[in-house]
Amino acid sequence: MNRRADSLKFIPTALQTAERIFMSRYRLLFFSLTIPLLVTLLVLNLCLPAGAEPEDSSAGSEKQKIVFKNAKPVNMIYNDDQANPLRFPSTIFYDNTNQELYVISANGRIVLYGPDYHSLTSLGKGRGLNHIIGGYVAQNGDLYVCQTGYRKIPSRITILNAAFFKKGEITFEDIGDKLEDEENFQPRRIAIGRNEKMYVAGTYFLGVLVLDSNGHFLHRLTPKETPHKAPKKSKSGSIKNLESEPGKTALEATVELEDTGLEELTDGKPEPVPINDVKTDNNGNIYLLSEKTSKVYVYNQEEELLYSFGQKGGSEGKMSRPKSLALDEKTRLVYICDYMRHTVLIYDFEGNYISEFGGKGWSPGWFQHPMSLATDNKGRLMVADLFNHRVQVLKPRFTTVSEKSGLMGGARKQFVKRFNRLYDSLSPESSRAAGGKKTKTAYINPESEACLTCHNEQKDEFESSPSKHSDLSCIFCHPVHKEIPGCSKCHEPHEQDQVASDCIQCHPAHRPFEIASDETSPRSLCTPCHKAVGEQMDKTTTKHRNFTCAFCHKGAHPSLPSCNGCHGKPHSPATHNKLPDCLDCHLDNHNLAM
Repeated sequence: MNRRADSLKFIPTALQTAERIFMSRYRLLFFSLTIPLLVTLLVLNLCLPAGAEPEDSSAGSEKQKIVFKNAKPVNMIYNDDQANPLRFPSTIFYDNTNQELYVISANGRIVLYGPDYHSLTSLGKGRGLNHIIGGYVAQNGDLYVCQTGYRKIPSRITILNAAFFKKGEITFEDIGDKLEDEENFQPRRIAIGRNEKMYVAGTYFLGVLVLDSNGHFLHRLTPKETPHKAPKKSKSGSIKNLESEPGKTALEATVELEDTGLEELTDGKPEPVPINDVKTDNNGNIYLLSEKTSKVYVYNQEEELLYSFGQKGGSEGKMSRPKSLALDEKTRLVYICDYMRHTVLIYDFEGNYISEFGGKGWSPGWFQHPMSLATDNKGRLMVADLFNHRVQVLKPRFTTVSEKSGLMGGARKQFVKRFNRLYDSLSPESSRAAGGKKTKTAYINPESEACLTCHNEQKDEFESSPSKHSDLSCIFCHPVHKEIPGCSKCHEPHEQDQVASDCIQCHPAHRPFEIASDETSPRSLCTPCHKAVGEQMDKTTTKHRNFTCAFCHKGAHPSLPSCNGCHGKPHSPATHNKLPDCLDCHLDNHNLAM
């Protein structure tokens, strides 16, 4: 019993001894590992904004949505190679290899422009080209020119080499029997696919012709739709919205229509669709645009229908008379110009509508019956602006946002929140003191005094125009001497590609509240703060829609112009005496409602 008792007493004693030895030997190692871990957790806790929750693992897989910002004008082409006005440019196409733009104008010639958009030469009758209506530049430099028939000259496609010497010709007289319903095919648009086949769209032609690399007829590729009657009117007399929704279709020889409620003209039998433009991408996909159905039909390299997209209509996001499409493969976007709505619509490669821009007008970014589109490898978009007698070169600008709320610009917004909390805790003499009301007290951060002994001009600006900037230390924005910071570190930019030099056009860095802009500043810089006014300007059909904000609001912001500056007194003296204020009749100076 005593031996068993002694052995039982030894067990806890041995454990305690081992614990003491372990702690004495490894205490330093234990604290050397534990303390950094605790410090790291403490720092992470302090850096995590108040009320923020850790993002789950699925946040990184959130779908990014493309948002259109604006289309910045890059160049305007008004003259041909003879310095004559460019008349009614109807078709354009681009050579990405040599970075050259081809423009077909009303004089029946092709005008060639270089990378700087200066004219180089023109092609016409001297090269055996007549009645030119379309063209395409192959990767090997060959130029394919579509021409309509004239008198005894048949419709044809003339092939010129890179030096613009005739290399060959494709005619269509021998395929009349194969087409059955078409005796005189007139080639209008051409594209060459990855499979080296030629896809040729004709004038009022159903589908496209498929030719081999030598120009021999293979077959006809024709999307089909079931025709429908016009929308019915409701009892109230309004037109019901019975247009089909865009979406993907099955891989079938014909396009399946969505359930739209429209009445069929036939017994459900699909009919061929006329195609007025054709494009191909680097993956071999074929894009066929139909003005009649206002749809784009996308086929793969094996000529199997993948999907279609587009809606017929006269409102935003719909197409009335689409004339041309262009592909930007870097951004995976499709541009389509609408002749009647004077707009350019933007879709992604999956057929999802993104946005549109334009409208009837003559200012940059506005159109009068756009006829043709082309893109280059720098993301620029060329538009044949028919009745404005010019070709516009634009740079569409986009931003991407997460479709999950709260993730867009999260890093910058959390930084600004923390900065605002810091700013609110500044001394009572700051420019935001006095119960949250902004005062005009000239407060300058004491840490800036050393810098301002040399930079007297900046000191005067801070004193005359107090703002958040004057409350900060100079090194907050300029940690390195003479370094100019990016405004987007703290501020949400108005446009995607906006840089500091763009910001200071309106907001001087040390006097940000003294806003002043010139007439060239786009309206998109003003609408983020004046959203309601921007919407009114977009709605108006008057000439005011084509002006920038600074065209009327000149000088320091805010400035209220006088109508007489532009319009004088257009009415009789009696009318002006009775109604001295123009807004008595015109109600809103941005929409000019009456």
